[in-house]
Amino acid sequence: MSATVGYYRNWSDRFRALPRGDFRTVYLKDNTSLTPQDFDPFCATAPMDPRLPGGGGYEVYGLYDISEEMFGVGDTVAVRPGDFGDQSRTSDYITLSINSRLDNGVEIGGSVDTGRTIEDRCFTIDSPQQLLHCRIDRSFGEQTQAKVFGVLPLPDDFMLSGTFQNLAGAPWAAEWGASNADITGLGRPLAGGARDADVPLIEPFSLFEPRRNLLDLRFGKVFADISGMRLQLNLDVYNLLNDASILVVNGNFGSSWLDLGRRGVAAPRLYQVGGRLTF
Repeated sequence: MSATVGYYRNWSDRFRALPRGDFRTVYLKDNTSLTPQDFDPFCATAPMDPRLPGGGGYEVYGLYDISEEMFGVGDTVAVRPGDFGDQSRTSDYITLSINSRLDNGVEIGGSVDTGRTIEDRCFTIDSPQQLLHCRIDRSFGEQTQAKVFGVLPLPDDFMLSGTFQNLAGAPWAAEWGASNADITGLGRPLAGGARDADVPLIEPFSLFEPRRNLLDLRFGKVFADISGMRLQLNLDVYNLLNDASILVVNGNFGSSWLDLGRRGVAAPRLYQVGGRLTF
């Protein structure tokens, strides 16, 4: 039996947002004619929907609209992010794996991988709304995956092997176009005659599809001593449980959110016949 334990830490900063000129320089866009004081705060009432947390109807705060006086005014330049702040991503991962080989040729093992990722972009360039959900915490539970595998020799040179995986589900997003009737606290229509404002109804990486279970099996037969050659025939079955999990979820809130808008379904059960000839 062998066991491996690992800890990994990754971090990065100075993300590229608007490249200009030399590839070693990183820039952000800044409207020098605007300051955070040129934006008016407002909130929006989420629609009533059983798919939303608490059935909807809650207030979403931290939203801003440019003032009517400053709408359309601007002089956009490229600036260094260090003038305002910096975007960073830090990840801590832990892995544990075990592999066992028994006297009768049976092999069994497994692994658990988990981690936490924090993304921070909590600085303001123009609109204070950039501080909304500026710190995203992707927890251990979301990034945990477990795997179990085994190899079982059978009589007459037959063999059975398989792998079972439990994986996290796809994250949800819910971007909603709030109309003037859904907005409170602004005291005026949206600037520039805009019909709606983009409102995130849920916090990023807070709701997910159910976890996925994948099972792959291989049934093989070895034919030896065929003119000094060794032939192995295999029948592979991928996704034996025919898991139909959603891999990508439509993030635009509406009638098709989490229903018809879902896309990226896991591949269905697949059979494959193959072999290997050794000489």
